[in-house]
Amino acid sequence: IFPYIWNEVRIFVSHDSDFKFVRETMRKIAEEELGDSMLRRIKRYKKILATTPVDELEVKEAPSTLIRVHDNGWIEISVRFLVNPKNSGIYKKTILERSITSLRESPDKVRFPTNT
Repeated sequence: IFPYIWNEVRIFVSHDSDFKFVRETMRKIAEEELGDSMLRRIKRYKKILATTPVDELEVKEAPSTLIRVHDNGWIEISVRFLVNPKNSGIYKKTILERSITSLRESPDKVRFPTNT
């Protein structure tokens, strides 16, 4: 049994946003918040996986980002990271708040959804 969970923070942006900038910003903030703790969790995760019949999975040792088109027409960019379930909400809230604050400082690179 593995004592950690994968968590994600998702942000929607416009098609004309700089996706690379958004992904790098979110990944950097997640790395800053998680510090070396995620690397330690990944090493433990790999050791546990090695004792199971599960085939070797590619597990990145740092937060990873994903990009996809959402059904609502906006672009969804997310950052995925490994955390202790007890701290999941705290990390998710902090990474989300810091990401939005940081991305809002670059309106020339990032457009967020609006109702207009």
